[in-house]
Amino acid sequence: MKSAGIRLFFLYALRFVKQRWFTFLLLGLLLFLSSMLYSSVDHSAGAIDEESQAFFEETNQEDFYVDVSQQLTGYEQSVVHNRCGIETTELSTLYHEDRTCYEEVVDSRRDALADAFEGAHFEARHYLDLTFDADQETHRMRVLEDAETINRSLIEQGRAPEGEAELAINRNYATANDLAIGDTLTLRGETFEITGFVLFPDYNLPIFDYPLLLDSTAQTLALMEIEGRDRLEQAPSLYFAGDAGEVPIEDHEASITPFLFLQYPFFNDFVPTENNLRSGAIYAEIEASQEFALFMSLFIGGIGFIILMMLLVRTIRNSRQSFGVLKALGVDAPAIVLPLLAVISVFAFVFLLAGYLAGYFLADPIQDVFLSFYLLPRGEITPGAAPFAFAVLLPLALLLLLVIGVLFRQLRPRPVELIRPPIIEGRSRVARPFRRLTAKLPFLSRMQMAFIIRHPGKFLIFFIGVLAAVFSGLLSLGLFGVFEDTLPAYYEGTDLKAKGYSETMQVDAPTTGERAIELDVRIADDRAELIGLDEEQSLHPLRDLDGEDLRGRLIDGLVISESFKDLTGYEVGEEVRLRIADQTLDVEIVGVADVYAGEHVFYDRARIAEWLGVDTESYNVTYADASLDEDEYAHVLYIDDILAHVENIHDIFNVFLYLFVGAALAIGMIVVYLLTLMSVEDHYHPLALFKVLGYDDKDIRTILLGGYLKAALAAFLVAIPISTWAFGVLRTWFMQMYNFTIPLALDIWDVALFAVLFVVMLVLGMFSARRRINRMSLQQALTLYQQ
Repeated sequence: MKSAGIRLFFLYALRFVKQRWFTFLLLGLLLFLSSMLYSSVDHSAGAIDEESQAFFEETNQEDFYVDVSQQLTGYEQSVVHNRCGIETTELSTLYHEDRTCYEEVVDSRRDALADAFEGAHFEARHYLDLTFDADQETHRMRVLEDAETINRSLIEQGRAPEGEAELAINRNYATANDLAIGDTLTLRGETFEITGFVLFPDYNLPIFDYPLLLDSTAQTLALMEIEGRDRLEQAPSLYFAGDAGEVPIEDHEASITPFLFLQYPFFNDFVPTENNLRSGAIYAEIEASQEFALFMSLFIGGIGFIILMMLLVRTIRNSRQSFGVLKALGVDAPAIVLPLLAVISVFAFVFLLAGYLAGYFLADPIQDVFLSFYLLPRGEITPGAAPFAFAVLLPLALLLLLVIGVLFRQLRPRPVELIRPPIIEGRSRVARPFRRLTAKLPFLSRMQMAFIIRHPGKFLIFFIGVLAAVFSGLLSLGLFGVFEDTLPAYYEGTDLKAKGYSETMQVDAPTTGERAIELDVRIADDRAELIGLDEEQSLHPLRDLDGEDLRGRLIDGLVISESFKDLTGYEVGEEVRLRIADQTLDVEIVGVADVYAGEHVFYDRARIAEWLGVDTESYNVTYADASLDEDEYAHVLYIDDILAHVENIHDIFNVFLYLFVGAALAIGMIVVYLLTLMSVEDHYHPLALFKVLGYDDKDIRTILLGGYLKAALAAFLVAIPISTWAFGVLRTWFMQMYNFTIPLALDIWDVALFAVLFVVMLVLGMFSARRRINRMSLQQALTLYQQ
């Protein structure tokens, strides 16, 4: 008899799921997404993190780096002149004329830094930037030499270069350009054989000059011996990699005072690795990815759990009289609960396990996506007890505890209380004040609010679910175009086609193009790229947000970019001090240019040359509206190629944004579908009454679903200021973390576009609820109402 009873309850549980198969399918999809999201990101990010930490430890990744001036200080100039007989203001000239004297200057700077940052160890990091032709495109390369103790290179495959005719490059670049070990590259007329694929711990993002230009298909790092680098006949630039030793980074950073800049005028900046986009972004990326995946997994799974609990509560309440009779006949609560619990356990386990497995198999492609940007060794994806527990076992255990709690709570009353029809109170504690607030609303609005407030938990989940979907969608849409508003917007606003960089200051007029000066300088405590332009030059317009031409103001003072203004807070009218090495210049800010390409500030070129103590006709960059003779320059950047490379990153980035928008809409649609349909089913008796009283389907839909539409609209409106606030937080975080700003903002067209998608989401999500209302005939309503 007992086994027969259990069998009957199993059949009841199976019928319960079968009758609501589509609802359970959507709930299962939420559980699947929750488990898959956590599993995929945890496996992929975990593998990268584990392998990267080993890589950084093995190669002794720098704790920070110190940027130094490429100009000689006044003291260094006098020493070089007296000891070496060379008169120059630039390290590059000294490198070519007297290598021994150059090394003495570098060593003296290293020793000075070791004195200034007690307990730290420093190593000179030489690098050389060049461009070269590849498949009718201009590609970029940063050449590095192998380090002794800090930032040692790792050969992934092949061997390290030996001698002057070999180099190693990044695997990403080689794969994208069909290059293999043994192939050759021609750089500045010299041929080099590729001997291996290399990684550098201080360059896990291929960022050389521009923060958002990280396209591995068109730029690569390269390892060369010094003899090979010297074949390129170009002097390297210099900074110092730092090992903090036993002293915390914060203590070293705290030792940077104005006195340090006075005592060591070659000192430019101190950048901890975690604040360095090219080497520290991976730390924040992995941590943020795992935290985001965990949050979204909990959020999506939590919505599924709560909706399932609501469904169970409603089912038990609808069958409470039957369960009361069974309890009166001696059937205990566990006999009723266990079959239902078993069926739900199998249902949840299947979807959670499927999500975990899908995430596990997606982890490798996700790692490929990570490693298409990051220059890191590949980690091995292996199943682990912790990811399985967090993705499957813990959610399943939590779900079962909730199910047990809900079922036993609903079946706890005595049989007579279950059999007796429930008394529905006219006014709940929540409804009373709410009713007073809505007393002056029109009749339909009061009815809508009344139906919503009867189930405040359901309404709250609906509002939060829709709000999260709208917020995620608006945030994703707002990120579209972030690349166009930085580097492309800057260059597309000019007539530049090429920029030719000279190693040293030139005086003779360029054969093609216009003169300009570009220098790294300090403005008080901030780094900046100083660009010297002539008022009469035509290739580089300079306008403010109102479109006013600012070139005529350069003779009077400094024009700063919008991005530099955001980073520093400087305003027009302030006087600031420019510094390069031990030379300083006080100048007033006279304008703000509508430029977001970086830490750019602009000044009159001749005034800059005069400040540096060189001929007023001097320049070190040529701006041109046509091709340049590459033999005349250290390297040439072609603007169209740069924009094409940014566009590649932009296209990849947009694919992810489309996926995020689609996922947000899908989750929102599931929430709307489940809760509006459940609401209609919860109000079948009022629905029948409205049918009997002669209300048409449109009025009934307005009463039962209108409140949810208004709630959805409210969620949409609330999400707009939240999204705006979130963009502000992101901008501030980028500025504080990486000293880098991007024009993040929520555009009116983004809101309008998502509003259209939002309406589509609501129409599709409420389709079944509307159809359920329309399909109830008057005869069915009469029968139901009589019951």
